Amino acid sequence: MQTPEQAKEFGEKLKRRLLEYSLDRNDLIGLLDGSKFKEDQAQQIETQAKFALEEIRPMYEGKKTLFYSGRAARNFDFELKRLWIKSTNFYVNSVTASVGDIILGLDDASRAVHLNELRSRVRDQVVNITAPLLEELECPGDDFFLLIHALTVDPDINVIDKMSGTKKTPFEISTAFFAMFGLLIQAQRAKLQGDSDLAYSFLMDANYLIGMNESSRYVIQYSLDVAKKRHAKDNSAKSRSRKEQAQHRVRELFFELRQCDAGGAPLRWKTAEAAFAAVWAKLEKEAQERPERIGEETNKKKPDIRDSGVRSLCREMHRLDKDGNLADIRIEAVQIPTDGNEWMLRLISHPHQC
Repeated sequence: MQTPEQAKEFGEKLKRRLLEYSLDRNDLIGLLDGSKFKEDQAQQIETQAKFALEEIRPMYEGKKTLFYSGRAARNFDFELKRLWIKSTNFYVNSVTASVGDIILGLDDASRAVHLNELRSRVRDQVVNITAPLLEELECPGDDFFLLIHALTVDPDINVIDKMSGTKKTPFEISTAFFAMFGLLIQAQRAKLQGDSDLAYSFLMDANYLIGMNESSRYVIQYSLDVAKKRHAKDNSAKSRSRKEQAQHRVRELFFELRQCDAGGAPLRWKTAEAAFAAVWAKLEKEAQERPERIGEETNKKKPDIRDSGVRSLCREMHRLDKDGNLADIRIEAVQIPTDGNEWMLRLISHPHQC
């Protein structure tokens, strides 16, 4: 963050999220010191491990899978062959995907025959044409891999346009398949030259591209549905924005309006009702003093939250405070000494006094 103002603005947003998160889970102190994260994750790992052991593993007993009982067979040659088969299958599926519409008018049996013949022909082309052409290059995998990497790290407008038109990400275009095949060729070369570490590194990169191809197809397939739901959620969030801002203001005033002892340390509210009375009075005053909104009459200026909602929040925060699960979070912008031009954020939590 370049300026203290930017740091403080970000800090206020972070503070708001921390308060909302902690009130949902009733443990702000645990959130700040990391103990809540450790507790939640330990419980999550224990629950899921138990479920996998008792429910999932029995389903695979006696079955061979690569990541379960088949690990012993996964030597270099096995993986090389497996990745060749997988990448070739994906390439064949990609090339033949558009043909389905062309032969749509055929009956099921005829369509299946034509598709199988086409798939066989494309597979032969990989073996007899594509692979030999890549073999002639010095670095057939690395060069194409770098090209795909460049397209994904910094996609320009042309890449975005092509994706919207073809519904294919850079990991699904022919260049990506050339990279997969080329990396497998380089892996085999390295193995023959006795450099097993280098050979495995090529296998890992090929496997990465294959995995990205698989995940990209999944994302593209459901992207429209996800986008629609996301858009609906965003609109819903906008409609809740004013109420959420009012709730955040209640939380701020809960801290700001407390009395302090002789040393200036904040004291807990004696009762939740006392906190509510002070906070509600302040909210009503702020509502009267704020600039007029479109369609809002001066004599109808009211807080953006009902008194019942304020009372409920004050009761919840008072309960958390009594249980020792609430702290006042302060935000400070601190200048980084190395160059003096950057500012960092510092969160300071103040536990309450009795």
